[in-house]
Amino acid sequence: LMNDLHELGFQAITMQQMADFMERNAMIPPRSVLLIVDDRHFPEYFDDHFRPFHERWGWPVVNAYIAKDERPDLWAANAGLSAEGWVDYQSHGVIHNINITGASDEAYMLSELQGAIDNIRKYMNKTPIAYIWPGGSFTPRAAQIAREPGHKLGFTAHPSGTGMPNWVPLA
Repeated sequence: LMNDLHELGFQAITMQQMADFMERNAMIPPRSVLLIVDDRHFPEYFDDHFRPFHERWGWPVVNAYIAKDERPDLWAANAGLSAEGWVDYQSHGVIHNINITGASDEAYMLSELQGAIDNIRKYMNKTPIAYIWPGGSFTPRAAQIAREPGHKLGFTAHPSGTGMPNWVPLA
């Protein structure tokens, strides 16, 4: 897949480039791709699957990181990889496996959204700007609340979209 993308002229971009494009129409390559990997992984995963493409073409990868405050060894290992600059850690919830739905109260929504930012700041010394919705599940209200702690972008696996402006379909 990666070789095919490259042969077709695609270039991987960062989440910040995507945010700049969406907010200010900043230039990105005509054939841009965001490479997003869900969930927590040890650095070896990225070394095995993505480092060769970073070394060949400078392609970054985004990790939608489950930001539960546990596993200090995993946080430390990923913080080291984050410091290298080619794996970009973004929010993917805290509890993660209890999706935000229409039945979720606003306190729970905010705890997932703010908690992800707080823990990534704490352990990786960076502030995520995107929220990759666990299970692709969200509500229009949750998308509004996501901006309060600072998320600029949101991603879901649901191809039907949100009916919200600036919707970018995912493949």
